This record gives sequence, structure tokens and C-alpha cells, in this order.
Amino acid sequence: MSGPLEIERVWVLRAMPVVPAGAERWTIQQGYLPLPGERGASTEPGFPEGPEGRLRRILRPDGTAMYRHTIKRGGGMVREEVERAIEREEFERLWPMTAGRRVEKTRYRVRDGDLTWELDRFHSLPLVMLEVELPEASHAAPLPSWAAPLVVREVTEDARYRNAALAIEGLPPGAPVTEVGELGERGDEGRGELDDSHAAVEAFLAGRVFAVVGASNDRSKFGNRVLRHYIARGRRAIPVHPREQVVEGIPAVGSLRELPEPVDGVSIIVPPEVTLRILDDAVAAGCRRLWLQPGAEDEAVLSKAARLGLSVIAGGPCVLVALRG
Repeated sequence: MSGPLEIERVWVLRAMPVVPAGAERWTIQQGYLPLPGERGASTEPGFPEGPEGRLRRILRPDGTAMYRHTIKRGGGMVREEVERAIEREEFERLWPMTAGRRVEKTRYRVRDGDLTWELDRFHSLPLVMLEVELPEASHAAPLPSWAAPLVVREVTEDARYRNAALAIEGLPPGAPVTEVGELGERGDEGRGELDDSHAAVEAFLAGRVFAVVGASNDRSKFGNRVLRHYIARGRRAIPVHPREQVVEGIPAVGSLRELPEPVDGVSIIVPPEVTLRILDDAVAAGCRRLWLQPGAEDEAVLSKAARLGLSVIAGGPCVLVALRG
């Protein structure tokens, strides 16, 4: 290889870990241009044989964006990589060529000594991956304590887990399915300031009584699983569901406004449009601490929660994982 090198190791996780405090968060949209000669390829100014490689838009929490065009060659841990910054206009001109070959993800960048760990939660795939770029192939990369217990296996040499393969082919057959929630993932741009640190999680789980919005009698659903995890770990849990009278032998209530007693926290496992209405119920019931299961939030929910002054954990951590810890 004659060009600049990318030296990177990659792992698949079985669940989304609690993100360490101080992590940098990006929302990434990336698409893959067809190779010259492939269907959909075309020539563009500056690309006499047609553009190739990856287009990426990176959105920061402050709303600013970065645009990159990257070409990678090779496989495994060491690959050739050439990357350049591009303007928004060039990105938008080329982006339509990536249709059907895209992924979106939220990336958390965590600095640890001389390494930066990158945790990717994919929006349209039940997948969380951890990667780290190394200065040289022999450089030690012990897994960080906040992620190590959740690692399924290393996939550095498995080309099926390259983002390009995931964008075009999806998850490979037999791939471990990550617990990221059942409602689907959404971008995090414009989500406001949320606290998904270890301290916030510990403070939430220090409570003894919790409400679980979305708990039903269907044991395959996350609402039921969250309820059972609270109970199995010595907490009291009150199911909240508009149509259930009893869940797992526990009397249910129709809304947070009907809670028979104060609760220390609320887990919410419903679609964003329902969560939006529940925020008003939470305020009326005096519930200030909320944990939104991944997929229960969107921009409108998070903006409203911030206006109401609610303490919200969202955007990544799964309460099931935290309760197991």
C-alpha cells in the first residue's frame, strides 16, 4: 500500500452500553458511491471515470455539519485511506447517487489515554459496534471497562461488517442482534442536552419505585421485559398501559396521572408520538426523572422535555443493560 493507512479494530456489542461522561456525539449519514462501471455510476467534474468511495455528513450537537469524501482500499485491520473535506454543495450533488447504499448512525467518541474509542449505534439496523483507530498494527488496545462486558466478538477481519457491506447487503446471516429497542432508531440532531452518563444512570436506578409506560402482558415486548427486570432486581414497578388491567400480576394504571403513589423514575417504551403526550402526564404527576428506551424519542420529544425541565436519559443507554450491571 502506498497511500495513507487506516489501522483499525472493530467489535460487535450485544447491547448499547452506558456512554461515559464527556463523550463527543455525532450523528452520521453516509452513503457509498457505485464503482465505475456499476449501475448508477456516472461521470462528474473531477471524476473522469466516475466518482467512487464514501460520502459522509457529520452533524454535531450544536447544529454544525462537516462533509467528507473518502476512498478506502484493502481489507482487514490495515487499509489504505484517502479522505478530503468537501463543501455542502458537492455533497448534495453526489448524494443521490448513493440511494440504496446508505447507513445512518449515532457515534460517541470516547477518549481513553492515547486512543479514541468510537461507539456506533445504527439507526436502521439492530447493531452497535465499537472501533478504535491505532497508530500502528502492534499497538495494544485493551477493551474499555464500560464496553468490554458487552462485546460479542471482534469483526476486524470480517468484511461483512464493513459499513459499505452493511449499507448494501444489511446484516449478515446469523449476525448477533443488538438490544437497541424495538421501536426503530432515529437521528439525534437537534436533541438538546441530555445526560446519559454513569452518574445520571446511577442516580436514576437509586430509586425504589418506578413506573413503566408501555408495559403489557406480551413477554416478547420490551415494556414487559423492563417491568420484569425491575422486579427481579428488588424494585417496585407499576405498569402503565391504557388497555391493560393487570400486568405480570401487578395492577396497571391507564396513565401517569393515575399513579397510586409517587415514583422515583419512569421508564418509557412507546413510540415518540405517544411519548410526546406522556411528558405532560409526567409533569402533572410530579415525575421528573425519565428514561426513554431507544426509539421512544425524537427531536420534538427531547425539545419539549427540555422546556419542561425534565431530567431525561435518552439517545443510547438501554435500561435492561443497566439493570443487569
